[in-house]
This record gives sequence, C-alpha cells and structure tokens, in this order.
Amino acid sequence: MKISKEFSLMAKRLFIIFSAIYASLLGQTAPNLVATDLNGVAHNVYEYLDEGKPVLLDFFILNCIPCQDGAEYMSEFWESYGPNGSDQIQILSVEVNNNSDEIVEETLVEEEIPAEEEVIEEAPVEEVLLELVEEGVEEIIPDLLPETSHITWIPLPEDTYYIPNAMWHKNKDNFYITTLNRKQNDLKFFRYDIDNNETTLVLNDKNDTWVDAYDFFGSPGLFNIDILDNDEIIWISERDGFKHIYRSRPDGQFINQITRGKWEVNGINIIDEENQIIYFSGKRESEVENHIYSVRFNGSKLKRLTSEQGTHSAKFSPTTNFFIDSYSNFTTPSKTILRSNSGTSKRMLAETDRTQFDEYGFTYPRLINLFTDDGERLNAIITLPHNFDSMEQYPVILYNYGGPGSQMVNNRWGAGNHVFHQYFSQRGFIIFSFDNRGTGGRGKVFKDMAYGDYGKYIVKDHIEAAKYLQSLPYVDGDNIGVWGWSGGGYLTNMCMTLASDYFKAGVSVAPNVDPLLYDTIWTERYMGLVEENPEGYKNASVLTHVEKAKGHLLQIHGTADDNVHHQHSIQLAKAYAEHGKEMELFLYPNGNHGMSNNNFLTAENKADGWKNREHLYKKMISFLMRHLSNEK
Repeated sequence: MKISKEFSLMAKRLFIIFSAIYASLLGQTAPNLVATDLNGVAHNVYEYLDEGKPVLLDFFILNCIPCQDGAEYMSEFWESYGPNGSDQIQILSVEVNNNSDEIVEETLVEEEIPAEEEVIEEAPVEEVLLELVEEGVEEIIPDLLPETSHITWIPLPEDTYYIPNAMWHKNKDNFYITTLNRKQNDLKFFRYDIDNNETTLVLNDKNDTWVDAYDFFGSPGLFNIDILDNDEIIWISERDGFKHIYRSRPDGQFINQITRGKWEVNGINIIDEENQIIYFSGKRESEVENHIYSVRFNGSKLKRLTSEQGTHSAKFSPTTNFFIDSYSNFTTPSKTILRSNSGTSKRMLAETDRTQFDEYGFTYPRLINLFTDDGERLNAIITLPHNFDSMEQYPVILYNYGGPGSQMVNNRWGAGNHVFHQYFSQRGFIIFSFDNRGTGGRGKVFKDMAYGDYGKYIVKDHIEAAKYLQSLPYVDGDNIGVWGWSGGGYLTNMCMTLASDYFKAGVSVAPNVDPLLYDTIWTERYMGLVEENPEGYKNASVLTHVEKAKGHLLQIHGTADDNVHHQHSIQLAKAYAEHGKEMELFLYPNGNHGMSNNNFLTAENKADGWKNREHLYKKMISFLMRHLSNEK
C-alpha cells in the first residue's frame, strides 16, 4: 500500500509519543531515539519534537536496543537488533531524487511541526462506529460517543467464528474483513459497502487441514494481501501446495498466479503499482535461506535481488527505489547494506566483526541432512565442540522447537540458540538441531503432517535423529540430552516419555503438556475439534504417556505464564507422582512465558527479570552437565 507523507509523519510522531507514554506506564525511561544521517551525524528526535524543528520524513529503523535500565518493551515494536550493542535506535533518512538514483545528502525535510496554539480546529465531522459484536453495545457506547455518532451493524455469515483482520481501503469507503470458521479451514474475505450496508464475498480459501489467515500487516516488514488503487487484489495462498502470490479482480475473479514452483514465498515487502512490480521475500533457491525478489504483476521477470548466502530481510523506501538489506548466515554476523531496487549494493551501513567471537573460541554450525527410515529428508545443523577430535566421543545436546509451521534450521547467525550453546560446545558437547516433519518452509504437504496429532512425527523424527547421532563414531550414544522452550518444552516431554530409550536427560521450559489445557485457536488449528478427533488429542498429550517415562527430567515453569499456564507442568508433576516416576520441578514465582520478569520487590532487591533468566540458564547448565558430561 502507498502511504502519504502526512500519514507517515503522523505515524512516526505517534510512535514516539506512545513509546514514551508506554515507558512511563512501566516506570521506565523513554527510549533514546537518535536519527543518524548518511554522513554519520546523529540527531536527537525528541529534541526536534520538543523544539518544533523539522523531523525525518523518510527513514529506516536499523537497530533497536532496549534502554540500559532494562526497558524490554521496545522489542515489541521493532525486530532488528543492533550488532554492536548500542543503547540507541539508529534511524537512517534517505531522500531520493525522482529523476535519478542519486542519494541526496540533505536528510532533514523542512516541515515544521505546528505549535499547540497554532492548531486550527476543523468543523466537526459525523462519525460512524462499525461494530462487529451484537450484544450489550447499545447500553454502553452511547454515553461514550458524540451525539452525532451512530452504530452500523455489519452483516456477516453465520459460520463466522474468528475475525482475524479488518481494515479500511485507502481513500475509499470500502471496509475489508477476513473471517474464519472455528476449524480455521474456510477463510472468507469480504468487502463491506458502508453506503449500502452490504457485504460481498470477494475471496474464499479452503483447505482440508487449516488456512493461515490473511494478515494485512504480517510479520515485521511483510504482508500477504493488499488492495490496489484500482481495487485489484494481490494475495498469498497455499492452494497449489506452496505459498505463492496471486492476483484477482475486485470481484475476486482470478487474473493470474504471479509466482509458482516447489518453493515458498514468505511475504510481500512492498508493491510498486505504477510499474506493476512486487518486491517479496522467498525461498526459491533454498528452503533454509530467505532472499529478496522482484516480479512483474504478470509473473514475468522474476529476479533475485540479494546474492549473498544466508537469511535476508528488507525494508524499502516509500518510493521503492532503495531498500535496506539486513542479512547473516551461519558464519557471518549481521550486516546491513543499502541497495537500489535492482539489488545493487550502494553502501555498507553496518557490519559486525566476527573476530570478537573467534577470540572466544566459537565453533559454528554446519548444515547437514538426515533421512528417516521411510526416506524423508530432514534439514539439520550440527555444531562440533571446541578443539574437536574425531577420534574422541562427545555427549550431545539436541535443541529444538518442532511445532507446526515453524523452522529451526535457517542459514542465519545465531540459528539454534547458537551463542548460548557455545558454553556447552567449549565443554565438549555436540549441539544438534533439525526440522522434523510438520515444520514450515517446505510446502503444505510437509507442514500438514503435523495435523491431527502434532506430537506424532515429533517423536518419530527425534528417534530417527537420535539413531543418526548414535551412528556417528564421535558421538557418545549413551549421553544424548534434549531441551526446548514452549513447544520445544512439549517436544522434550514427549522425548522423555515415548522416546526415553534414546534420551538420557531433558530440560522442558514452559511446555504445553496437554492440548486440552491450551488455548483453542492454536490447538484447534492443528488438531481439529476434540469431538471429531478424540484419539488425536489423547495421543498428543504428554499425560497419556507418563508411564513410559525414564531418564532425568528438569521441568521449569513460571507461575504467571499467560501463554502456557503453569497448570501444564503441575498436572505433569501430579501424573509423574501417580506413576511413581521421578522428575525435578522448578517454578519461578510470577514468571511469565519468557521467565524474564519478577515483580517481587524489596528495597535491597529491586525487580530485575533477567535474574530469572540467569538463574534458569545456570540451573539448566548444572543439570545437563551433571547427567551428560564427565566434567562435573
């Protein structure tokens, strides 16, 4: 979508204001917003706002690091973190001359922010409130709204259970709504005409398992549906077995499939409507890498814009003439490059010196494949110990997540919790991760193997992985451990029951032990309805298999986890006791899903959630060293 300068400026001001307000609500210092131009000159954005100076209209967020006082909220707004550990946000302004590809050095646009007393009041405009609920609204809302407001009910089909997204079409009176049925396998995309109070079905995407909802905003920097100025629709679907881009008329009639092949599109970065070009992220050359591409609306001139091996993400300028490419791979820390829209490198903006890691004796992951007994290829990464000797045998820590549609094996810096695992690597451990069947990046059929019983292939493939490791001459096959967090904690619990012949020790952090205890929108998406799939739910529950548990298990949970309630671990502990099984359980009082909070305050010991994390990692290290290593 095109965004006007006025809207862009307003959004940037609102972000600064809201981030400061949010910080104050948390009792924290507002973030230090610093704009850095192409000449390396830093500008304090708050000073420009306070003094009514010009602001940066077109900028890229390069890095975002929380304030030193521990304000972690910034990570919720921005995803890319600075490689050099600076405690500031770096903002780059790029002004583009429409008649050339030259970068204009002037980076501050002379547009004054009006002082408060200079704001001109406009005539009141009648407001229309669109409500998607049906009960109790009239009793509450009239007291909160101007007398000129009124409620308009939007007609939706009876099978509407979820409304994942809704948005206005730019500069028009059409409102678009995405709906899903409860099983989440029948997605409908409606256009709502406010003048006639009518909804029209525009797109319908169905699947036997589940359909990923159209997301207007998508993952950071990406989206998967857009309405063009001429009302044509650019959207992403898995209808041919892989995620690809499609184009439809305003009434939903199919025009053409824009991308195709046995590879996946991750999402759309930006659309140049004037030149009919789509810029997107995808996996055309390798399912373990992400690259940036361009393609014409008619599917022609598909071009890869990033050449370096690894995982790339892009942030485009509003004109689409430039983009900032942030990339890394297994052996190359993050680099940030300014490129033209043809992919040509214009300037290295930031890079991380790997020497600092080499000096610590880091070892780096290597991409390999393992094959199941029925011939399925699985992607994996293995990190060998420091000072590896092929004539020696080493214990193994298998770290994984394994949930539906996820992907652990990506050719990027830090893949598989790499930095933390260096502690074990330097103490004689092999680190191993892989993507079991049911994970993402390899098409709908591969991903759908998680459907109906998401634990089935997790267990099967982790047994296959353990067998593969035991076949390596330099692996101590009697000392293989496993650990994971959230879905990886579930994976660990399943391995320590149904695959306990292969894993000697496991650490499970914040796991969803039983699908019946987890939230319905996630569980039913991958399991279907419990009344239609009782056996699948039973088999996917760790509680069903506790009688097969053996080995050493450390179970960790936070008592304020609002994602996976700690009753999962409590019920597992109860089941272990009832079956006469042994496990260690540690609860972090008031700990959330990330265990990175702690609100129990004293004058001497103020809240510092990272103390939980430090304690957790030390506890896990001690546990795995005790049960898997000769070094105690």
